[in-house]
Amino acid sequence: MLAATWPDLVIEPLALPADWSLLVGWTGSPADTQALLESGDLTDRDAAKQLLAQNTAPLVGMIETGLRQADFNKVRAAMQLSQEQLFTYASRVGLAYVTPALLSLLSIATEAGAGAKISGAGGGDNGIALTNDATVATAIRDAWQRAGITPLPLAIAFN
Repeated sequence: MLAATWPDLVIEPLALPADWSLLVGWTGSPADTQALLESGDLTDRDAAKQLLAQNTAPLVGMIETGLRQADFNKVRAAMQLSQEQLFTYASRVGLAYVTPALLSLLSIATEAGAGAKISGAGGGDNGIALTNDATVATAIRDAWQRAGITPLPLAIAFN
């Protein structure tokens, strides 16, 4: 796979500003991403996938720009918009996407001022949050634990 040609693929290292925290929460219920994405209303799925790709592509650029400029508000907004697009996609295809635990994960993080979105297919899997405030990061982890969500001890490795 690594030797294959990938049209339009660009890989560039991006650094997370040193004072930002990337948090990952696990709800304890793994989901099969492919099965979830292929479930729902078949007639609307392809059109909804195309619309999702079209609407989220600019958000990737927004996150890239926000990281390069260390603009937390831009990255947080792009994360929120991305999550909204995922909700819209799920609604269009009749996909049972968000479990109560994932909704709690998102609510805790966004109410604390972090950017947050589900990572993976939803259905009980993981969510991520990003904050530029260490106190907020601690508060989110603590609140997740109280809600039965496991904060995973992950970090971004840079070379």
